[in-house]
Amino acid sequence: MYFLPPSAHPDASRVFIARALRAFGDGFVSILLPVYLLGLGFNPIEVGFLTTATLLGSAALTMAVGFLAHRARLRTLLLLASALMIFTGLGFAWFQSFWPLLIVAFVGTLNPSSGDVSMFLPLEHTALAHSVADKDRTSLFARYSLIGALVGAFGTLCAGAPDLLGAKFGLPPAKIMQMMFLVYGLFGLLTIFTYWNIQQSQASDNNGAPAALGPSRKIVYWLAALFSVDAFG
Repeated sequence: MYFLPPSAHPDASRVFIARALRAFGDGFVSILLPVYLLGLGFNPIEVGFLTTATLLGSAALTMAVGFLAHRARLRTLLLLASALMIFTGLGFAWFQSFWPLLIVAFVGTLNPSSGDVSMFLPLEHTALAHSVADKDRTSLFARYSLIGALVGAFGTLCAGAPDLLGAKFGLPPAKIMQMMFLVYGLFGLLTIFTYWNIQQSQASDNNGAPAALGPSRKIVYWLAALFSVDAFG
């Protein structure tokens, strides 16, 4: 892939492809989610609870990955995350009552923003960090962010598909939105195929206990605080 830095491992191209697939799906579901829930008859408070559940669930899964990822193979975790994406799309397309949707929202990969806040993010960052030479790492991450932003924007544009297709084929927009959640699940299936041949089975060759942050601890805490303020806004 010519878009990658010269020292990039083939795993980086797999991460980029998966990132593009997920960004496209996140782009349109971030817009359709509240519209779809209101169309099912939920009131604004219930929509707020379901939306909050998606964020809380994503935060909990991301924290769990941070604490437990060193005990599992990176490829296995990426495949599990992709399977969870499939489950999320199927769950939102199938269930129409509050409590089942709340469970799917909490344990799934859906989020109400076009940015990536799911458990995929730390896993893909780990894969990228070990798939390129030090001198090209910043360049690789810049390309990763660019792909996510561009494809996510295109996915957001496609959120207008229910109205356009409904007017053209005479289908109710709610039915088309259900189909788009199925498409979101299909993207999860495609990410499984993308990650199936990933070669890095472990983020590190060291099988010992994970090391503490050490000198970087203060920097990480400051960045976390900054991102928290930005996320609140």
